[in-house]
Amino acid sequence: MKCHHGIVCLSAVLFALFTATPVAAEKPRTSKKEVKPAVELKVRSWKGLQKLVAAHKGKVVVVDIWTTTCGTCVEEFPKFAALQKQFPKDKIALISLNCDYDGIKDKPPEFYRADVTKFLRKQNATFENVMLNIAFIDFLDQVDLSSTPAVLVYRPNGKLAKRFDNDKAEKLEDEFTIKDVKQQIAKLLKK
Repeated sequence: MKCHHGIVCLSAVLFALFTATPVAAEKPRTSKKEVKPAVELKVRSWKGLQKLVAAHKGKVVVVDIWTTTCGTCVEEFPKFAALQKQFPKDKIALISLNCDYDGIKDKPPEFYRADVTKFLRKQNATFENVMLNIAFIDFLDQVDLSSTPAVLVYRPNGKLAKRFDNDKAEKLEDEFTIKDVKQQIAKLLKK
């Protein structure tokens, strides 16, 4: 009976030792996840964005104007991001312009940074990403735009070649598509 009690105690001690301490032979787990390139998000004014466009002189510049609250914007963003692989990097520059900041005093642009950056990482948006630092509604008035999505395509000389928006679209078939944008890029690259 005494022996039985000792075995139980020894078993309990051994159990506690092996479950409480890591086994020396165990190797740390290594993740085989692919490391994605860093996604950077700059906060700029509309004027600052225009300077960024001008800095790409000699390239066709494509600016996607979007918000995370716009279903169409979120749905179409992967197609915009895919443009970086469909055209030569030395010929085009992509810039995403996020307009989530709505002008609320207690929620400056930085308030939205984490959510926007998370979305951009999911999309592998390694091109230039800008968050507008003026309220969305003020920006819409400033550029005479009704809503997002919108895409601006600039010529290599920095002049606006085409603005794609759905301001005049009366039905779904009238809305612009990424195919329209690709055709405009191709047209400008041929010149």
